[in-house]
Amino acid sequence: MGILLEADRISSLPDCLLESIVSLLPIREAGRTCILSKRWRYAWASAPSLNITDDTGNINLDLNWSFIVEQALSLHNGPILDFQLNTRAGQCDLDRWVPLLTRKGLQKLRLSFDRQVKKEVNVIILMSYRMHTSLFCCTSLVSLDLSCCSLNPSCDYKGLPSLKFLTLMRVRLTDSILESLVSGSGRLEKLVLFNCDGLSHLKIHASSLSFLFVQAKFSAINLSKSSNLKAFVVVLHKRDNAFASMTNVLEGLLGLEVLFFYDSFMQVYCHRQLESQSDGCFCENMNCQSGSWLSCLRRVKIRLGEIRLEDMELIKFLLLNTKVLDKFFIETSKGMDQAIQLSLEKQLLLLPKASSRAKIILKNSC
Repeated sequence: MGILLEADRISSLPDCLLESIVSLLPIREAGRTCILSKRWRYAWASAPSLNITDDTGNINLDLNWSFIVEQALSLHNGPILDFQLNTRAGQCDLDRWVPLLTRKGLQKLRLSFDRQVKKEVNVIILMSYRMHTSLFCCTSLVSLDLSCCSLNPSCDYKGLPSLKFLTLMRVRLTDSILESLVSGSGRLEKLVLFNCDGLSHLKIHASSLSFLFVQAKFSAINLSKSSNLKAFVVVLHKRDNAFASMTNVLEGLLGLEVLFFYDSFMQVYCHRQLESQSDGCFCENMNCQSGSWLSCLRRVKIRLGEIRLEDMELIKFLLLNTKVLDKFFIETSKGMDQAIQLSLEKQLLLLPKASSRAKIILKNSC
């Protein structure tokens, strides 16, 4: 009795589905699918997404990785809408690859470059890849995620008109470059700046921006033309002058719904959007007509490491401008002296409040 082979149902799927399957695989695994059958032979070469990760440093393989990437890009015969690259390749290799990508209708790009460390006399210099200027001419780009590189667009840079999401992690750039990147991206909705180098006075002017995350060392920030910002997260490892006068930054953000500020001395969390209901649900669209997001704020949470003058000024500002505030949580550090905490409690009781319902809750962190 003959053995009936089960039909290869996957290979009978439409080309678009085969290409989608291949798109989910790293480049080496995607290339191996060509031996499955004739239907699979060229599926990877027209897949809309490519994920290229140089893992030769973790396994014992004698591969010319630069040649593999070069072949993958040159033999690909369709648009590349989504491209991810994590590599230790050299500057010359990357200068060939980036222009190839920008001519493929690219919409989503994630580039991560392993930082090379050069040791000189008692000095460690972190060498980063200089991004090719062709990237800043890619008008189809919607999402850009870069790490461990430096940016310097050409003088005729006119912006990325389709860009909505921008993440820069450990990227070297100047204040003016950041300003031109943001202002030249008229549809930008989300901006993440994580441990970037070279920034001092941030000027972020983006009328469509709704989410901003900043973890960096800087001395000032200007958000005066980002009035539609809804979520603002700031993380500082060391207290700089950026929020010595935090109130000036916040006053123009009329649509702000979430604020989280953290440094080694202080954490602030504010949320105006949620109002508890008896059935356990939440009402998310509070209607605020007073012209200030502070007028809708109901809960504030602050963690203090030390009692500093600028922190007390911020607390005073919030209490004076939150007309419907219910609860103001202040959590002090575990090791704070009891006498200092008692003095803080007396100061807080004397502060004027805009809301008659406002209750200040002071406690030690666990």
